[in-house]
Amino acid sequence: MTKSIRVKLMLSLCAILILGVASLAFAAYNESPVLAELVKEGKLPPVEERLPKNPLVVKPGVLAMPENVPDFQVGTYGGTLRSVHHAPEWNPDFYIANIEPLVAVIGEGVAGTGVHGIQAGVVDEWDVSEDNRVFTFHIREGLKWSDGHPVTTEDVLFAYEDILLNETLTPVFPVKLRAGYRSDGSPMKLEVIDDYTFRVSFDEPYGGFLLQLAINQWGDYADFLIKPKHYLKQFHIKYTSLDEMRPYLDELELDDEWWQLFWRKDILSNERGHRDAIGCPMLTAWVLSEASTQNMIIMERNPYYFKVDEAGNQLPYIDTISSQFVQDIEMMNVKVSTGEVDFMRENTALEKMPFYKANEQRGGFRAYLVDHHLDPSTLEFNFTYEDPVWREVLGDARFRQAINMGINRDEIISSVYFGFGGVPESGAPYDPDRANALLDAMGMDKRDRDGYRLAPNGEPFSILFEVGTFVSDLVQAGELVVENLADLGIKAMVKPIEIGLWGQRIQTNELQATIMWGRDLGQESPWPWDPNEIIPLYWQWYVTGGKQGEEPPAWIKKGFQINEKIWASLPGSDEYDAMKAEKLAWEQEFLPVISLVGQAKHPIVTSARLRNVPTSGRDIAVNYAMEQFFFVNE
Repeated sequence: MTKSIRVKLMLSLCAILILGVASLAFAAYNESPVLAELVKEGKLPPVEERLPKNPLVVKPGVLAMPENVPDFQVGTYGGTLRSVHHAPEWNPDFYIANIEPLVAVIGEGVAGTGVHGIQAGVVDEWDVSEDNRVFTFHIREGLKWSDGHPVTTEDVLFAYEDILLNETLTPVFPVKLRAGYRSDGSPMKLEVIDDYTFRVSFDEPYGGFLLQLAINQWGDYADFLIKPKHYLKQFHIKYTSLDEMRPYLDELELDDEWWQLFWRKDILSNERGHRDAIGCPMLTAWVLSEASTQNMIIMERNPYYFKVDEAGNQLPYIDTISSQFVQDIEMMNVKVSTGEVDFMRENTALEKMPFYKANEQRGGFRAYLVDHHLDPSTLEFNFTYEDPVWREVLGDARFRQAINMGINRDEIISSVYFGFGGVPESGAPYDPDRANALLDAMGMDKRDRDGYRLAPNGEPFSILFEVGTFVSDLVQAGELVVENLADLGIKAMVKPIEIGLWGQRIQTNELQATIMWGRDLGQESPWPWDPNEIIPLYWQWYVTGGKQGEEPPAWIKKGFQINEKIWASLPGSDEYDAMKAEKLAWEQEFLPVISLVGQAKHPIVTSARLRNVPTSGRDIAVNYAMEQFFFVNE
C-alpha cells in the first residue's frame, strides 16, 4: 500500500488542502515494449524493481485540470515527438516538460499565478511545523536515478554539505534557501533522519518555502536539494584527486579549476539539452542522448521514471523526443507547415494563426488558442544600465508614469493580438496630454532639431529596445510603442536580436531596454519580472548582502523588504494578503515594469496524431509535464 500523503499548506481561505495523488496499488505494472525487450535481454531489471514502492499516480487534475483535457484516455506506447529550436542546445518546450520539482503545483497552477494547490512530486510526503520554520520531507522509497542508482538522503546531504556549503562552488548562499527569502536571512539547516527522510529548518518563519520548491521561476530538484552524488563526486575535489580528474580537465582546457569542471557536469533544470547533460543521471521523463550545437537534441525515455497512469502503465508513453536546430522562427513555421513538427508552444505567434489554419490539413497538425500564462508583452527597462543620462531620466518615476499613460494599448491589442487580450490592471488610460505634461514637469521640455525631447541636463536621450526574436509579436508590439513614444517626443528604436545574444547582453548589463513576457503588477511572484533583466547590479547587491553589485535607491530597497515579508508569511493569511496589497501599491507608484497587454491568447500547434493534449486553460499546462501523457495515435 502507498504511504499516506500529508500536505500542509494554507490556501487563499486559510484552509488545509490534501491533493493530487490517487492512493492506488497495482497487482502488476506495464512498460514500454522497448523497455520490456531490454528486460528480456537482461539489460534492465523488471519494471516493478525500477519503480519506487509508491510511484506517483497521475491523471487529469494532477498535471492538468480535467475540463482542459475532455478526451483524456489511457495511452499507448511508442513514437517520437518532433520539435524545432533556434537557440543552440535549447528547446524551451522540452525544458519545461522535463521539470521535476520536489513538490508540484496542482493542474495548470504555476507559482506566481495565484493557484496554491500543492501536490506530491519527487517527495511523496511532507510536513510543515505550525510556525512555518521546519519542513520535513520524505523521498519516495525505491526512487532511482535514470542510471538505476538509488536516490537517498545521501544525495541531499551531498547537495547541502559539498555544494551549498562549499564556498568555492557556492560563493553566495542562495536567497531562496535563506530564512524568509531574505538576503540577510540565516541559511537553511539540514538534518538527515533516515535514508529517505530529511528536515529543512529555518530560524524564522518561511511560509512561502513550499512555493519556492514548486517550480518558482522554473526550478526543480536539481536546483534545490537533490544531486546525484554517485555521479558528481568524480568531479569534486573532496572525493577525487586532480590527477584522476585530469582527462576531463584537459578535454575542457582547464588547468586545476576543478570547480569549473564540476559546474559543467552539475546539470541544472535549464541545462538538460546541453551536451554536458549526456551521462548525467536524471529524475526526468526523458534523458539526453544526443546534442549538437548546429543539429539535433534527442532525448530518450528514462527507464526508471517514477510516475504511472491509472492503469499502472509507467510513463511517459512516447519513447523519444527530438528537436532540430533551425536558423530562425520563420524556418520553424515552414517546418510546421510541412508536417515536420509535432509540438510547438513557445515560438508560436497570434499573427501566424491564419497561416497555421491554412496549412493544418496539409501539415497534419492542429492549431488552437489557449490562455497565455503570462502577460504577452511587457516593457522592461534596465535601471542599472551604465549611462548617467539614462539613469537620471529612468530614475524619475514621472518618466515611467508618462510612458504608461502614453501607450495606446487598444491599438496594440487590436493590431498585434487581434482583439485576443485586454488592458492589464496596471495599464493607465491612454492620455498623451497628461503624459506630455509629466515629461515637461520633470525637465524634459526642451527638444532637439528633430523634435525629440532632451534629457533634463540638455543632452540627447533615446531608448533602444533590443528584443529577442523568439516571439514575433514582441517586435510588432515594440514598433507600435516606438510610434506612441514618438508622439510624446521620445526617440526610441526596436532592434530584433538573436535570443542567445539577447541573453548574453543581459548577463553583461549591456541591454538598455527590452520587451518580454511578464506578469502584471500585484501578481503573486517574488517579482513580476526577472530581476536580472531589470535591476541586475541592484539584484547582485541584494543577493550577495552588499558584497557585489551596486547599492539600489530607497524605493528598490523598499520593494525588497515588501517581497521578503510576502515570502515569510503563509499564503492566504491576513499578513500575506496585507503585504500583497502593499506590494501592489508600491508597484503602481513606481512602475518597475510596464505591462502592455493582459489576458491574451496564445497559439499551440500539435500533430493531429497526438492525444491527451489540453485544448483549453493556460498554455503552460499544455507543456508543463503534460507531454508525459501525450501519445501517438497512428
